[in-house]
Amino acid sequence: MTRITLLVPDLFWPDPADPRPAEGLRLPALERLLGRGTHTPLTGGERQWLLNAFAIAPPHEPGLAAASVRGLGGDPGAHAWLRADPVHLQARGADLFLSRPAPGEVTAPEAEALLATLNAFFASDGLTLQAPRPEAWALRLPAPAALITVPTAAAHGRSVAPLMPQGPDARAWRSRLNEAQMLLHEHPVNEAREREGRLPVNSLWLWGGAAEPGTGAKPAARLLGGEEVLRGLALAAGMTVDPLPAHWERGAQDTLVRWAEAQEAVHGGDVQGWRDALLRLDQRWLAPALADLGGRKVGSLVLAGVGERAGSQVQLHPGAAWRVWRRPLTLSAAAAAVHR
Repeated sequence: MTRITLLVPDLFWPDPADPRPAEGLRLPALERLLGRGTHTPLTGGERQWLLNAFAIAPPHEPGLAAASVRGLGGDPGAHAWLRADPVHLQARGADLFLSRPAPGEVTAPEAEALLATLNAFFASDGLTLQAPRPEAWALRLPAPAALITVPTAAAHGRSVAPLMPQGPDARAWRSRLNEAQMLLHEHPVNEAREREGRLPVNSLWLWGGAAEPGTGAKPAARLLGGEEVLRGLALAAGMTVDPLPAHWERGAQDTLVRWAEAQEAVHGGDVQGWRDALLRLDQRWLAPALADLGGRKVGSLVLAGVGERAGSQVQLHPGAAWRVWRRPLTLSAAAAAVHR
């Protein structure tokens, strides 16, 4: 029968020391699912969840950057790829904090002008910087880079000092990065952005460095939504990839849904936005999904709440949906178990 998996980054508010975000938040469908389902702890965050779901061995994790090129509409081929995303680094005391631009914050003409300057620099090493999207850039490499890196999404809003590339090739790439920063610092595009009160693109963030990994499993027949890494993995695995609808669709086939509204609110530090997002998740997705599960139109419902390093996955089958003796479990109580 049909299996529906809902992947929800930041289902749990990331600060375990602050119980206030979930205080008084009533989510009847989610609480029923949490109370009656079977729980499995998750470690390693969303990236680890993806590696497990697509049966990718951890040594191939750097290849997720190449998968993202596919997810952005490109063809990674058999080449190694290094993402080199445009970012803003802001000094706060002795630390530098990274901010990645949202879609639309870097225009196509701006990206084109910046890439023209940077590619003149990279050409001496036989490298070409590409922009599948104005805010998402990538380098095709002649050989894999021996680097240990952190994706741009995971570095957003954080001090970059402990997140910089490590590994045998790190020194050479840091040298390239320093020169690229000097070119960006004095670039007319950034001078214009600063005059307009917009953040300059003053650095690149490097991650990845390997070829696209082979997928050993297909977690569903269809993907709804998803950021570029997940879309790339899904396409490589032969899944159908469609936009995320506004609500649950009855009669859904075997489907993986990535629901990012809670994560977007967390990244913006918007507690009320996070609460409102979870109410929409409860009303528009979980309530009708549970109704289909109870009517045996769905064979199993899985909710994977992933955080930066930990989370919880809960699975519910039609028979278990009628465990009326199992009391609903609040989001706060589930979060306490995750953060222990």
